[in-house]
Amino acid sequence: MHIDADARLVAAAGGVARYFADAAGLAGDAVSNLQTATITMCNREIEQAKSESGLEVTLTRSRDRIEVAVSRPATSGAVPEVEEPKTIIGVDRVERDVRDDKKVTRLTKFISASASGA
Repeated sequence: MHIDADARLVAAAGGVARYFADAAGLAGDAVSNLQTATITMCNREIEQAKSESGLEVTLTRSRDRIEVAVSRPATSGAVPEVEEPKTIIGVDRVERDVRDDKKVTRLTKFISASASGA
């Protein structure tokens, strides 16, 4: 989904993350933490963006994970990096990359077999 720099749209992305986490059978804290991590990341990326083009947010649920990918136009000198998982509460992995002049930040929350009902 494409979102402009609007708190209501950022909240909608967080709501989708919450729905995916709840549908995956994650515990209450894990559900709200993923929602908060998604909102926080979207807000951070909007603040860092130098243009008004907004963000592309893609949420994907697979059998073993939920991924939230946030992309925006890259600024000059952007350097790919990987943060330690503890830097953003609510996710297990944070990856950053620059592809096709876009900065992509991917949040991953792994789903245990017991949580997903497998």
